[in-house]
Amino acid sequence: MALVHTTTCGFHGSCAPGTSSLRCCRLFVHSLLATGRGPGYRLALLFVLIAAAAPIVRAAPLEPPPAPFLPGIAPIALPAGEAVFPPVFDHAYPLRPAPAVPADQANPVRLVNQIQDPAVETVDEMTRFPAPGSGRTVDRDSESFGEALRQRWNAVQDPAIETVDEQTVGGNDHTGEREWYEKLNIRGYTMFRINSTLWYDPDGAGPYHPHDKSVGPDNHFFIRRCRLIFSGDLGDHLFFYIQPDFASNLAGVSDPGAINYGQLRDCYGDVYLTVDKVHRVRVGQSKIPYGWDNMQSSSNRLPLDRCDFLNETKGERGLGVIYYWTPDYAQDLYKEVLDEGLKGSGNYGVFAVGCYNGQGNSILDQNNNMHFVMRLNSPYKLTNGQIIEAGVQAYTGNFVPAIAPITISGTSYTPKVVSPSNGVLDQRIAATFVYYPQRLGVTAEWNVGLGPQLSNLADVSATNPPTISSQPLNGGYVLVNYKADTDRFGRLFPYFRWQSGRGGYLWERNSPFAYIGEFDLGLEWQFTPQMELTCEYDWVNRTNTSGKAPIINGQFAQFMGDLLRFQFQINY
Repeated sequence: MALVHTTTCGFHGSCAPGTSSLRCCRLFVHSLLATGRGPGYRLALLFVLIAAAAPIVRAAPLEPPPAPFLPGIAPIALPAGEAVFPPVFDHAYPLRPAPAVPADQANPVRLVNQIQDPAVETVDEMTRFPAPGSGRTVDRDSESFGEALRQRWNAVQDPAIETVDEQTVGGNDHTGEREWYEKLNIRGYTMFRINSTLWYDPDGAGPYHPHDKSVGPDNHFFIRRCRLIFSGDLGDHLFFYIQPDFASNLAGVSDPGAINYGQLRDCYGDVYLTVDKVHRVRVGQSKIPYGWDNMQSSSNRLPLDRCDFLNETKGERGLGVIYYWTPDYAQDLYKEVLDEGLKGSGNYGVFAVGCYNGQGNSILDQNNNMHFVMRLNSPYKLTNGQIIEAGVQAYTGNFVPAIAPITISGTSYTPKVVSPSNGVLDQRIAATFVYYPQRLGVTAEWNVGLGPQLSNLADVSATNPPTISSQPLNGGYVLVNYKADTDRFGRLFPYFRWQSGRGGYLWERNSPFAYIGEFDLGLEWQFTPQMELTCEYDWVNRTNTSGKAPIINGQFAQFMGDLLRFQFQINY
């Protein structure tokens, strides 16, 4: 709002009533700087100007500062008249509500035309009011794009919840959406970790964890996952899902610090044979339906890592074709457990059967031999409202292990695969039981079978090299958790897990024998649906399968120690 004189100007008499105060100031300063007197005189006149202008240019009365914010703490929970931070940190300029903008104004062409230097947009995003026409606005008279981002952030939740919503009939409302690109969904999550080895047995192997490269000496902060998900219904009979990960490490890279590479995790299409989404055929790279722990999204899992001996497929994924049958009642229950925050595994059908390459995520097939998988698993809701889930699954195929030389007493030996042309027999069967945390929950899984395993290295010689053959294995876990919703502190999930297993470690080079006995005690704190912090203490006794551990009694030595681990996750 422009300020004008209501009387003749007090600085000089040349401004008539109604003259803009800004114009008056310009004229006065110009005349002041044009005078021939010394700088001291002009500086004194400037101070007089500021003192005289103060009553003329009055700021609007300051509004009360907005209520303080802490994740999961409602403002009403704070004592009256008190704030979380000192008043000096409170700003008195609240955000103005963005005006509503017709949907036809929010088009990609207009947004692209507003792109400018990234540094300009970065500082604009860090400023209270974005400049009109910037990347945060749709046009020069609108802030609807920034408002849309704000509304999207407030609606963000665990990506697994939105995925199961898309896979449920009636789960998405696309009323009024005319084109396929109006039905797309973009979401994701990132996990930041820091681990500390509190103690380990110096007579054994050093700290090592195959699922977390930051466990070990000289490591601190680490990005465990950074994923974007693109998904949506391209029609009544086709759903697509693409998920890259930008925090992957590359197998075979000699540089130990080579991390944060981009890798395709999922890329598939679900062909719905019926519009009620009961029958679907999944074509592409996706999770293999074996093990509830494997199918549960890492964004939704309580323990920081999956159970080792249930993780039968590298990256939990394979490239192939899988048929899923999911009747209406199961679709509703799979969706309910995730909507209620009960840590479900998602919709992988009541019955599934399929075939896939079997060599792991983003790895070419090595033997022209497919793996076959079958799963029967169903959720039930008891009369008291408690939801349980039980299932059984199995797979079979021949796996070609990765081979690397082993150095023993200064001599290098290359293991021989018993069946090098066709691969090693790899087949397992597992049982699952889930009692969802309403409030107390229990999850248990166990599997047995045959898999590739490196022979004992005690009597290795040039005439008796180590071999890799199919040997028995078994392993599983029991997880106990508790769901506590609070008014002031968000959602708390304390948990305890015991896992154990013995047999060949399929995905490490040479598939060495491994024994694992581990206890994990942790707490997940969900501040808001967008942020969560997990603290976990691990008592570890596991074989160091890195290939760099000392060999004791013909096997790689055990890493025995205590780990203190933290993870901060953001969903977007």
